[in-house]
Amino acid sequence: MSANGDSTSRSGPPAAADFPSAPGNLARFSALKSARTSADALPDALHPESLEVDTSTSRKITSRPAGSAWITADDKLTCLSVQPSGGGGTASCHSTYSVPHGFGYTTGDASEGAVTVAGVVPDAVDQVVVHIKGAADQKVPVSRNGYIAEVKGSPTSVSYTDASGEHSWPLAAFNG
Repeated sequence: MSANGDSTSRSGPPAAADFPSAPGNLARFSALKSARTSADALPDALHPESLEVDTSTSRKITSRPAGSAWITADDKLTCLSVQPSGGGGTASCHSTYSVPHGFGYTTGDASEGAVTVAGVVPDAVDQVVVHIKGAADQKVPVSRNGYIAEVKGSPTSVSYTDASGEHSWPLAAFNG
């Protein structure tokens, strides 16, 4: 288990490379280095003024029928803001030091039939797998370091495999 709570397929203690500096972690998300456009601005419905990070760094990372997601980051915090297609929105921030392999969360109520799963992953990841309690896994495409999907049931975790191995993390519900 690495410091950011993900598991990898390696055995033994994590290598020092698993803990790059915060700026090193940000370098893993090329969406943050792209030229900023008007679409990258956080919508007012997501209350950008409440984030403890400079929102001028926000980049829209994915937009699909399930909704849209933005990444916002500095050397202290990396935030994921999600606006499901049904409206509203939430944000979750993590220490930039702790997110080298990405993170995600769910929003919505599985008892109502479906939840929105969203997250960020580093460059070179083209899909994630959402693991759903008592149901088949769902593959979700990645765009500009982000993924978002509406899934039926109760998602429990997300995983992907890259050159350094398999990475996974549990999904926490966030209905902020």
